[in-house]
Order: sequence, then structure tokens, then C-alpha cells
Amino acid sequence: MNYDEMILAHASWKQKLQKAISTREGVDAVAAGRDDQCSLGKWIHGEGRSLKGNQAYEDLKSKHAKFHSCIPPILVQAKSSPEKALGMVNNFGGDFGKSTVEVVNAISNLRKLVEKR
Repeated sequence: MNYDEMILAHASWKQKLQKAISTREGVDAVAAGRDDQCSLGKWIHGEGRSLKGNQAYEDLKSKHAKFHSCIPPILVQAKSSPEKALGMVNNFGGDFGKSTVEVVNAISNLRKLVEKR
């Protein structure tokens, strides 16, 4: 797994959502809400399972699922109130902002563990 790519991919969701809201481009809310569709999710639910039971892996798995669960409500809100949806994306103290930081930190923590081996 390329940790830097996974961190960048999840940090870039903010810009992806901002663009989707601003341009009214469709992002598939169902797919975006699933934690097994992105590269990291495929790794977590595939090769990464070899780390099952490891606290850093379990933490990443749960935080990654929570991160993806924050996306569909933003996309639903964007249909009726793009301004509120942008507020949800840009609020560092909101669910999406907190989850982004948590998943990036969890990736970094797993990286430290794996690189120690």
C-alpha cells in the first residue's frame, strides 16, 4: 500500500465535494458512502485483513468507514441547499472535517507500525 497516495486521496475528498457542490456535478452518494470502493477500502477489506486484530489496523478500518459515511449526507444536502452542504464540507469541527483528520492520522499510525517491522 502506498500510504502517501492513500492520505492524498482521502484529503482530496474535500476538493472533490466542493467541486461537485459548486458545479452540481453528480457524485454517486451510494458508492461514495461505501468504505470498500476506494483503493484504501479495497486494501482494508482485502490484503490488509492480514493485520486483523492489530489495533492500528482496526482503528483505520473503523475511522475509514466513518469517513465514508459522512459523505452521503453532504451530497443529499447539496441538492436542496448547496450553501449548507459547502458548510458541512468546510467545517473543520464537523463530522466530515473530523473524520478526514482521523482517517489521515490512522493511515499515518498504521504506516509507523508497519515500517517498524
